[in-house]
Amino acid sequence: LTSAITRLVEEQLQREREEIMEDMNQRHTSEMSRLVEEQTRQSEEMMREQEEEMKQQQQQHDQPRVPNPLMNFPPANEQLLEALERANEKQREQQHQHNLQSGGPQPPMGLSLHGVSPHLASRFVQGVTSD
Repeated sequence: LTSAITRLVEEQLQREREEIMEDMNQRHTSEMSRLVEEQTRQSEEMMREQEEEMKQQQQQHDQPRVPNPLMNFPPANEQLLEALERANEKQREQQHQHNLQSGGPQPPMGLSLHGVSPHLASRFVQGVTSD
């Protein structure tokens, strides 16, 4: 009887051991499958990103380079700026002398007061000279 009980207990233990091993194998297999899927997804994502990056680089390369016109000018130097300022000052002085000799600033060329009443004309000239 003892040997029969021992045999039954050993068979039960063996079945439980096999079930545990099978369960562990299934868990291991599903975990490995999940890891493989994750790796595959990451690889595909990286490939898509690399393709997108290459497309962008190709598009940038394909676009004709528009030269920046400002790059063709030499950097402004102090002498050039001073000469420009002197020229502007000289022009302002000449305009001032001309205004003094001609009795004040003149209306812009092409602006005619012909046919305008003397009252309006004097108001226009006053408005121009007051500026």
